[in-house]
Formats: sequence, structure tokens, C-alpha cells
Amino acid sequence: MMRKSCIIFVLILCVLCRICSCGWVGQAGTWEDSPRNWRRAFYTAKPKDVVVVHSFYWRSIHFTDEYQYFFEIEPNDQFLQQTLDNYDLILVDGQQAEQAKAYFFADMQPDWFVPKDVAHYIVYVRPVDFGGDF
Repeated sequence: MMRKSCIIFVLILCVLCRICSCGWVGQAGTWEDSPRNWRRAFYTAKPKDVVVVHSFYWRSIHFTDEYQYFFEIEPNDQFLQQTLDNYDLILVDGQQAEQAKAYFFADMQPDWFVPKDVAHYIVYVRPVDFGGDF
């Protein structure tokens, strides 16, 4: 019985170490203008023709995959078209554009993210989860 308890304790300890070292805790954090933010957000290398001006990435310590990211990139028509095609984004304006910006936690938005009224921007959203995550 004592041996069984020790084995269970060791297993629990291993799981906790995994969570704290390279699991949820090890992956949580906030990174500003980090060259690794693109990979964190998109799980791929940044295209060579994309120039990131600013980036902000936040990941929760929660065991579900909770994160927010913001990127400011230099204008790139080819990348814009690829993004529109790959994600089936739709153009919105007015109240829908305001709603899309308000979706993000206000205290998480960097100062450089949409600093002007949304009327100054072209806003695209995913149609399946309007106001959603992109």
C-alpha cells in the first residue's frame, strides 16, 4: 500500500513539474516586439516579405489555449490578398468595425493598435464568428 502511494505521489509530482516547467506555465507570458511573436501567433515562420513594425503577444496561464496578439506590419498587398483568401475575411465598416475592435480586452491593446477612430481603417473580420478572433 505504501509503495502504491509513493508511485501515485511521484506521478502527480511529474505532472505538476511538466505543467510548471514547459507546460502551461512555461508557455504563458507577455511579449512585446519579440521576433518570436509571429511564430507564437501563427505557428509558422514569418514570410520574408512581411515587415513587422510592432507586435504584442499575450498567453494565459490557463490550461485552455487563451491568447491575444496584435501585429502592425508595413503595407504589403500580396500578403493582404493571401490573408483575405486564406481566412475568408469580409469587409465591415461603421458599427461592425467598432464592434470588431471592442472585441479585444481594452487593457490588453497596445497604444499603437488602431490609435485613431476605426473610420480611418479598412476592417476585415471572419464571417463565422463576427467580432471574433481575427
